[in-house]
Amino acid sequence: MDIPDPDKVLTDLSPIHGVLYESLEHGAFKAKKFFSREFGDKEPICPYWGAHTIRLCTRRKLIGLGHAVTDEDADHEIATETLPLNGLCITFTRRRLRILKSDGGGLPVPSSDDRIAFYHQQGYLFTPAGSMAPSKSVNLVVTWDVDADYNLRPLRLVMPKSGGRRRELVAEYWSREIPYPDALGGQTGKKMTTPPTEDLPYGLKEKAEGKDSND
Repeated sequence: MDIPDPDKVLTDLSPIHGVLYESLEHGAFKAKKFFSREFGDKEPICPYWGAHTIRLCTRRKLIGLGHAVTDEDADHEIATETLPLNGLCITFTRRRLRILKSDGGGLPVPSSDDRIAFYHQQGYLFTPAGSMAPSKSVNLVVTWDVDADYNLRPLRLVMPKSGGRRRELVAEYWSREIPYPDALGGQTGKKMTTPPTEDLPYGLKEKAEGKDSND
């Protein structure tokens, strides 16, 4: 198969860079806020619970932003579907992207035959006759993680090469950091949706209200 240039792919996906960051930051913030309210700030967040909660809140945010990231070209519509175990899938410009929590900064070891096939760049589409035909679309993975304070780390876009149920079977063609929206110089192509200031982390809330968080 032809391996697409990673920089070109990043550019092609630039309209949804902001959507990805906004949705996952929203999920991380909601998970931290809920856990703090229920158990207090001294209780460490359960990583398994946190990952599932981030996935749920991210999915809801993506769906909520769906119309905001659709332009006149139907190819630019984001479609979302659910995946088990912290996975989400979106389709954009005929590219299939799975949003997965990273494992040590890299691709997670696949836990299902479907994800193994995805890592091997296998995919099928229904033909008008109702049969299955191989898809020429590229399979990509957006990996995410949070730090100890549940702040979102930089996202990465990965083109997987192979996968299996052991770490040594997982390989990638390339991996690139997805630029944060501010680093794009306004080239995301979409207007970002800002959540209410009461739902923003402290530093962002101060900026939204025109205050200096260092005061």
